[in-house]
Amino acid sequence: MAVGDLAVHSTRARVSPRRGEDAQSCLEGFLKDYALGLQAAGCMLVGHIKGALDAGEGKPLFFSLLSLVGKAVLQGGPLPEKNVYILSMNSIVSGLERKELERVFRSSLQNHFHWGAEEETLGEESHNFT
Repeated sequence: MAVGDLAVHSTRARVSPRRGEDAQSCLEGFLKDYALGLQAAGCMLVGHIKGALDAGEGKPLFFSLLSLVGKAVLQGGPLPEKNVYILSMNSIVSGLERKELERVFRSSLQNHFHWGAEEETLGEESHNFT
């Protein structure tokens, strides 16, 4: 896959923090794991990875990841303690097929949150701009 090939994955999933962890720590761990997983899978460039973790009340916690080596930027919150949150996320990356992007997302999510089959795919596309 060439650098000009973009994979897009947009999703919304119901997630719960792991026992004994708060939602923000789970999100930070997920984003770090996601970036490392993308890099290991051969991702060459991040267009953007953005989203929000929402408890349905209070302010959502917004996040942005613009590279595979930096720390995610978090804004908003604080999140109230809840059992279930909604994770909405959009990833645009170069150098991976969409299926691999999706696999890395699910693997990273599983490592840091409890989640079920309630994921709603909002859009999955692959584009070649070369």
